[in-house]
Amino acid sequence: MKNDRLLMAKKSYLTSLKDKLNRQYLREKSAETKADRRWINGFMAAGYHGGLITLSELKLECLSAYRRIYEGRMDQASEMQLERRLTKLCEESRD
Repeated sequence: MKNDRLLMAKKSYLTSLKDKLNRQYLREKSAETKADRRWINGFMAAGYHGGLITLSELKLECLSAYRRIYEGRMDQASEMQLERRLTKLCEESRD
């Protein structure tokens, strides 16, 4: 029963994350400057620290959303920056 609830929570989180990442990249694509990422960063950190998603899954979802919106791969420098940002989010304490 507890595993079923956790699985449902993970699926729900992943669905929400995909939608939020798509909207975030759409805003960034249409804006001349970088959009504020604090909200999406907090959402991703909460999912990681809540045990709903792993660091590698976060990176994969970000790259997939980027590819859907920009219709191409993220360049290597941006991918490295994304990895550093996600690692930093996931390392922050739960205090």
